[in-house]
Amino acid sequence: MAWKVGLCMVKEQSEKEDKRMGTDTLLYVAEHNHLTLPRRRFNLRKEIAWVQINKGTESVAVVLRTAAGELIRAGKVTARDGFLSLLKERKRKVGFQVTYANRTAVEGAMVSIKQTQSIFPFGCAMNHYILESVDNQKSENVQGQENYTIAGAMVRFAKQNGISIRGHDIFWNDPYYQPYWIKNLSPDDLRQAAAKRINSAVSRYAGQLIAWDVMNENLHFSFYEDKPCKNASAQYFSKAHQPDPGTGLFMNEYNTIEYHGDEVANPDKYKNRLEGIL
Repeated sequence: MAWKVGLCMVKEQSEKEDKRMGTDTLLYVAEHNHLTLPRRRFNLRKEIAWVQINKGTESVAVVLRTAAGELIRAGKVTARDGFLSLLKERKRKVGFQVTYANRTAVEGAMVSIKQTQSIFPFGCAMNHYILESVDNQKSENVQGQENYTIAGAMVRFAKQNGISIRGHDIFWNDPYYQPYWIKNLSPDDLRQAAAKRINSAVSRYAGQLIAWDVMNENLHFSFYEDKPCKNASAQYFSKAHQPDPGTGLFMNEYNTIEYHGDEVANPDKYKNRLEGIL
């Protein structure tokens, strides 16, 4: 596989100027999917590194070396045939001009910014003692015997106190956290049990939640894809939408952005997996 590696020299520009970048292009051939960039200093404020491959896709990571010699993984991107995959997200300064009503400048103005609303909700689990109890994580420990007592009590408490609720989760793809009886079901029986689970949980709290995590840890595990069928997650998302179409549906995952050393999860892989589901 041939790799093309380059640097984009970023030029300061006005708002009306088009973005124009000069490039210094180097060509490398990767052996055993290993690529070593030339050892040199990069000005992260003025340069953007990019990678292009000539076939298929490949995961590429950015590793920074500190003055002490420590290697820090700074991010990861999936390089694709025919595309320039940027290895650095640019940031730029924002300027504010403070004026009076007559549009004359305010000399020595002190500006403070306060966030009044987030673009997505922040929250926490209720509560960690309940979540750490394996018995309370499952609403159907025994097949056919559903128990939503604790879940119902938490929903009522949240509603009484004006707390928005995100349901976590309908399914967990990790085999370890399945009820014991689920693991012994045939593919057809598991498919029926999954449909019953969706109808029971989602219908019960329809209109009361802001979101559902339909599938948990779908990049790290594949219990439901391995047994019923490969497109099980896609089927579950579709079925979960039907009884509560007004509630957002999510695929929950860890290490997608908070830890770059996980080879299984990164933003690109999350996006690709979710697009495959949808």
